[in-house]
Amino acid sequence: MMIHKFITSLILVASVSCSVFAEGDAYITLHATNKEMMKKSMILTTFKDYLQSNISGVEQIAAPDGTGIYKFHISGIKKFQLFFLNADQNMLIHSYIEAGDDIRIDCSSADAVDVKAENLHFSGKGSTKLIATTRLAFASDRPSPGIALNKKFDRGILDTLVLWVKGQYQSGMQMIQPLKKDISSPVYKMIQTDVYGVAASGVCGYFGGRRKQYASLKDLVDLLADLHRNVPATDMEILSQSASYIDYLIRSGLTVIDLEDIDPRDRPMEMCNALIKMNQGLLREKTLMIYLCRYDFVTKSRNPDQVYAKALEHIKSPFYRNYLTKLAEIRKPGAEAFNFSLPDDKGHVVRLSDFKNKVVMIDNWFTGCTNCAEMAKRIAHEVLPAFINNPDVVFLNVCADRNKAQWLESLQGGKYTHPGSINLFTEGLGESHPFMKKYNFESFPRVILIGRDGRMFSSNMPLKSADMIAKINEALKK
Repeated sequence: MMIHKFITSLILVASVSCSVFAEGDAYITLHATNKEMMKKSMILTTFKDYLQSNISGVEQIAAPDGTGIYKFHISGIKKFQLFFLNADQNMLIHSYIEAGDDIRIDCSSADAVDVKAENLHFSGKGSTKLIATTRLAFASDRPSPGIALNKKFDRGILDTLVLWVKGQYQSGMQMIQPLKKDISSPVYKMIQTDVYGVAASGVCGYFGGRRKQYASLKDLVDLLADLHRNVPATDMEILSQSASYIDYLIRSGLTVIDLEDIDPRDRPMEMCNALIKMNQGLLREKTLMIYLCRYDFVTKSRNPDQVYAKALEHIKSPFYRNYLTKLAEIRKPGAEAFNFSLPDDKGHVVRLSDFKNKVVMIDNWFTGCTNCAEMAKRIAHEVLPAFINNPDVVFLNVCADRNKAQWLESLQGGKYTHPGSINLFTEGLGESHPFMKKYNFESFPRVILIGRDGRMFSSNMPLKSADMIAKINEALKK
């Protein structure tokens, strides 16, 4: 499963000595009390319009200064904005911010990976909504619906799944009900929609794996219709800003396509058709955009240009259209590759232009990514040996870690890299580095192949080693 991370365009934070408010302003101050946490950079990503972090997110980075105090100033807030707060590359908190908020977060955890609810304390104007969303984030999972793996779906099973979603939703809302009076109505509706989106997404998994043979497309369509009738919010502005609800809509579309056993080369077009049919208005535009930007399946379809064109027929926003059109061009074979300039583990600057007339395979990864480790192992043991004596093939590894010490430690461990490759670092910018942003890398591992002419040969290398080798040999012949 691809690992998704939420880091975007870089805006360095100016130190704020006091909270002097202008219209649409808000402030967040994080106080880290653990010495290990004090060593980390804090990254705040906010969204005026939720789409995807490296498309519509605005990032602020607060570097460690030894005090444990990190300050963020958010401006231009009209109603509310979704935000993610990361310690280096690990999610610490996600919630909403409103104009006039002046929030303090005290964190006693040593690391965002191991943070617990008791490690976080919120105070100040507007902090109640953070208490609510954090309470939900750390809530224990309710029991599963208890559906047998080998039982054919019927109306009874569908009703069980609908009731389970309702139960999940009601349990979450009961948890934050005492806080409702101190949360604005728009944000409370957002949280409601998020809770429902998470619960509804959970049932999609019951139509895959070994259960797939016992379910039909009609079963899934009937279930989705029932779930749609129970959505707590009907306001398009609320629905279209809920990351959890939009993810649910995309996941349900992917589940529909999976049940139909469609040829992988036809799936991107059929997925677009499903999202167009299942959604309306801004939700239709956003689900199409996020699906085509987040997932790179479209590059392996029979005709990627037709898929993009189909989506663009239903995307009206000039910003969305412009971004998707540019991304489609960048991903095409023959597109000019980004001439990056990145330091290696010895401190030497490496540029793509250093490898003229060579085929360059670039494996993009980050520490903690299980699939990245598996990819590195496959390349090291099966792909690289096939070209070890070929000077015309170069293997690069580009790490999206935020922390240089962590990157160097991972290199020492050898889990994510392979001898014979050149190891490069994104200088603490992660996916915010221009190279990563150019190709909209949000999920990892991502392996691309650059041809001898410095142009894109494959923006989505095949996963199987034999197919990788064949693709490299094809590029060598050009």
